[in-house]
Amino acid sequence: MILLYEQYFGDNVTLFNRDTKQKNPSLAKLGLTYTPIPLVTMGVDYKQGGSGHTETQFLANLNYRLGVPLSVQLSPDNVASMRTLAGSRYDLVERNYNIVLDHQKKQNLQLSLPEEIVGYSHEQQTVTAKFPDSSIKKVEWISNGAFTNNKGQLSDNKDHTATITFPKYSPDGNNNYPISAVGLLENNQKLPAVQMHVIVRPFVVKKEEGTSYITPAGPLPASGKDKDAYTITPVMTFDTPERAPVKNAMIEDVKWITEPPIGDTSGLALNWTTLKTTKTDENGKLQAVTLTSTQPHQNVKVYLQIGDADKEKQLVGTVSFGQSINRFHVDSIQVEPKDKTLTADGNQAYTYTAVVLDGNNQPLKDQKIDKVQWDHDKKDKTGLDLQGGDTTDGEGKLTAKLTSSEPVDNVMVTLSIEGNTDNPAKADKAVSFDAAKVQLTLSNADSKVVHSPILVHETYTLTVTAKDASDNPETNKKVIWPQNLPSNVTLTPVSSITDGNGEATATLTSTQEQPVDVTVSVEDVGERGTSVEFKWPTIKTPLAISPTHGVVAGDKKGYKFTATVIMGVGADKNAPYTGKNIKFKWQTQPDDLDNKVTLSQPGEVTAGSGGKLEVQLTSTQTEPNPVENAKVCLAIVGGPSTSTACSEPVSFVPLPANVEIKSIEVNFDPKKPLKGNWSDSYLYKALVFDKNTNEKLSSYKFKSSEIHWSRDPDSGKVDDQALALFDPAFETDPDGYLTVKLKSHVGIKGVKVKLMISTLHGNEPVAAETAVDFQVAPQLAGLYLFNQGDPTNVNKFFSEQERPYNAIGGDMRGELRTLDNNPLDNPEYTWEPKNTDTILPGENKGTFMINNFGKVTINAQVKTSYGDNLFYQRWYIYNMNILRLFNKTDLIDTLYDISGNSIRCENIISSKSYTPNLKNVIGSGKGTALSEEFPNAYSWGLFDGLDFPNTGNKEDFARFRVDKGESPNNGYELYNAAYNKMMDSNVVSAFLICITGH
Repeated sequence: MILLYEQYFGDNVTLFNRDTKQKNPSLAKLGLTYTPIPLVTMGVDYKQGGSGHTETQFLANLNYRLGVPLSVQLSPDNVASMRTLAGSRYDLVERNYNIVLDHQKKQNLQLSLPEEIVGYSHEQQTVTAKFPDSSIKKVEWISNGAFTNNKGQLSDNKDHTATITFPKYSPDGNNNYPISAVGLLENNQKLPAVQMHVIVRPFVVKKEEGTSYITPAGPLPASGKDKDAYTITPVMTFDTPERAPVKNAMIEDVKWITEPPIGDTSGLALNWTTLKTTKTDENGKLQAVTLTSTQPHQNVKVYLQIGDADKEKQLVGTVSFGQSINRFHVDSIQVEPKDKTLTADGNQAYTYTAVVLDGNNQPLKDQKIDKVQWDHDKKDKTGLDLQGGDTTDGEGKLTAKLTSSEPVDNVMVTLSIEGNTDNPAKADKAVSFDAAKVQLTLSNADSKVVHSPILVHETYTLTVTAKDASDNPETNKKVIWPQNLPSNVTLTPVSSITDGNGEATATLTSTQEQPVDVTVSVEDVGERGTSVEFKWPTIKTPLAISPTHGVVAGDKKGYKFTATVIMGVGADKNAPYTGKNIKFKWQTQPDDLDNKVTLSQPGEVTAGSGGKLEVQLTSTQTEPNPVENAKVCLAIVGGPSTSTACSEPVSFVPLPANVEIKSIEVNFDPKKPLKGNWSDSYLYKALVFDKNTNEKLSSYKFKSSEIHWSRDPDSGKVDDQALALFDPAFETDPDGYLTVKLKSHVGIKGVKVKLMISTLHGNEPVAAETAVDFQVAPQLAGLYLFNQGDPTNVNKFFSEQERPYNAIGGDMRGELRTLDNNPLDNPEYTWEPKNTDTILPGENKGTFMINNFGKVTINAQVKTSYGDNLFYQRWYIYNMNILRLFNKTDLIDTLYDISGNSIRCENIISSKSYTPNLKNVIGSGKGTALSEEFPNAYSWGLFDGLDFPNTGNKEDFARFRVDKGESPNNGYELYNAAYNKMMDSNVVSAFLICITGH
């Protein structure tokens, strides 16, 4: 809408047309426009002038705009946004009248990291690289070799954060690792690297006043039983001021130690196994262990040791064990018969019954007791035989039997339990054995006397001996051998008349396992009976198997099974059975394997040397499925089924596929090679086919011994710390691919990867057609400084970045080294900024000169050749941040009087230097002062070229003034840079040493 009033001045003014000329006319105008859509504008104007003149105008405009879609120009919604300039000419201009008083400087873009993070072995923490601008495209994270070698991991989360897995703590090594981050802008420019430190602290037992990690309080009885055990559950933390419990953490190299040590001597026992790795729970408690003792102890110290270093041994607590009131004890030992003396015939036996009571004096029923020892006091009588048990019956009784094959008087039997041999219980009476008129003895084929039980199928000699009351042999007496023995027992008399020794013999054997009663009579002397039990030998279980798994169906070697047969009877019951009278037979289970598997020994066999028997099991069934869960058993021919011993089940695996490697694929863009940063990796995919079916070999499992990935150059040219294949798959995926990854710590070109699959069908080798490159990536270096005049004796190595804080002008030189302080091989240096004067090229290649204070990033390129025109490359970086430079001045080269303030660094014309003060020379313990970095600055050439007095040692005069504050009015002290100490206040002369920088 328009509303105007206009006044004109002149004699012939035309407002309406040529015919209406007026003098000094006036005009009123009313106008109205309407824009329904951006394309069309309509309007009407009405003019009212003097002398009755009027005029009405109707308007219609078509506003078509090139480049703007017609649909936009036809939309009423877009009217407001497409106003013409003419329509805005009356809009008021809004201005900001705020006065800017300060100059505002644009903030420089720089990443920031926490100064340090502290944690424990294998802990994971996430770190964020913060920045004040959104133009950061990517953050690159850099660690060093020591970090990786100690099992540290650095995972880029692609969102400017990284997950850091802490390295394993080293008791005697470095546990401070630098991590750097480099920001990449959208324009591909890099920001300066920033650094943080990952500090690994050791696990420690959390100490809390009034807290004990051992329960119960004790003392406990020295019973050796679980019910009298201390439970030890320390809470673990790590060495930080907070001492927060470490929850759900795996802790390696754990050892429990006691003083005195555990073992039979002390009687102490821990239930801790040989496992060295344990875990804490939600409350930080370590997996519980228990401690028992069979002997009394006072103040047993319990230690937890993590690692091998003795200094890592930590006291958990102290416990005591008292004399056990609950120890089992023998109440009494009764002997039967009491009023009869038995005959020493090897069969008649005294029976001993011992009642065992618990701590409550109640019978200990049906329980096996540790270290039971039945004994007697007639060790010189070899004919005595004492056989006792170690498990009580339902009445709490232990029993034993005593026989003798020779006369003996006053035999006392004793019993000790649980190793208490110092105070054994005695039987209620001593017993004796009288000489027997008729005796029976058994001997084996080696003429060695044996006792029942004896072996089936073996032939033994039964000897009858007849003597009179005076122990003289009864000769020429008729012997009557038994005739009513079982049919499968054979007794064959060798003689039936006693000889000059009063003896007659017969052979005895049995073909079955059974007890046999034998009674022999000697005419006019008497008779003697004995009971003999025949038993089969014992086949030890389980049978040994080689190999334990993985034999291919159809393989001629198959599985080898080895069985060991032992005597199982007599004093030599654990000795191998090597006799040939007992036959054995190999069998398979289940019973339906006859046409599926084959045994190499199908018939009857006998035991060999050492009681060994061997057999091979092969599978004849390969289709549709090989035999699974087959057992091989060894049975005694004619023996009971209970004597048969079987192996663990074995399974045969299918014949491996006859494979063909069709191709090896890798995704490589020559314009964008991966970086050799030990985290980026190429994925190789080998497509495997079955030659027989010519189809992809999907989801097929290979043995690890069948898959052989290799690379060119091999590890002999480029070691596995620089270039490595890792994470191989041994099972093809559903598409028939085997995979492996390749990563690098160096820049290298033309790396080729090969795969060979070795099966029973032979070797199948294929190489990838595409060679790949790795772009060299920066890795952190260390800084090695030295005095060029005495590099052997005056040097210092910095593994952390942004050092030194202090530099000494003149003779200080430097070079980059690996983080483990190894020199670089022929490095090529560059630095940023290029025009810096902080460092300058050194006199020798591979070194540089420290010239001024300031920040500079030093790059070192190292090429290593491994063939003709073949090399790999490493890129080392070090960020130097020298805060201040200490230097002498050429204006005053002699000692001067420091008592006044006229000679000061600040007074030197055209100099920006200042006098050292306590803060930058002595410091506050943060490691940033001169004395903290270079305690002998004199040896670094700080005073070289100055005029020393001719008297005394130069070191005595290597001193300079140090202001107590930033103002000279606060007083001063003298610092001796050779001895790293402050001087006496009565010394009034020194050299003039100045600082430039901060």
